[in-house]
Amino acid sequence: CYCIGFKFPNLVTGFSSELNYYFDVYNALLLVSCILGLINKFQRKIYYSAISDLEKALTRLPGFGRRSASRAALALVRERERLLTPLVDALVAARDQVRACSRCGAFTVVGRDPCDLCTDPTRESAALCVVEESADILSIEATGAFHGRYHALGGKLNPAHHVGPEKLRLAELKDRVLREG
Repeated sequence: CYCIGFKFPNLVTGFSSELNYYFDVYNALLLVSCILGLINKFQRKIYYSAISDLEKALTRLPGFGRRSASRAALALVRERERLLTPLVDALVAARDQVRACSRCGAFTVVGRDPCDLCTDPTRESAALCVVEESADILSIEATGAFHGRYHALGGKLNPAHHVGPEKLRLAELKDRVLREG
């Protein structure tokens, strides 16, 4: 905002004090208008910044490009009670409750370590399915075809991103095979 309140000097003698009073009131109104404009711009900047931050966070998720993240962000803020609040609650619950099983690396909840897959006595202990990520366990379990144990490595070898064998759960796999047979 480039408006600047200033007092008109009484350059010509004969200006009444009443006219100077009106100039002062006008300048005060200009100043208030300028301040309100700055506040409005600041609030809009915060509003747009908050939506932009939400869009950026969504684009980091798999399957969300810039346009789909923008649509999702606008839908979330437009339907706060129906969409945003339950999503926030679910994200907080996942952050606070979901963990990786210390034995197999599958997703489990706080207080259940080892996970249900590891402690289920009906599973075949002689069969071990080694997968790249914990999400792969969910996919295989959804098919219902495998009834053994699992071991998630926590990634794949990727020299370009400095992911070597030491960053994977290979030592745990070796120990587990030696221990469980």
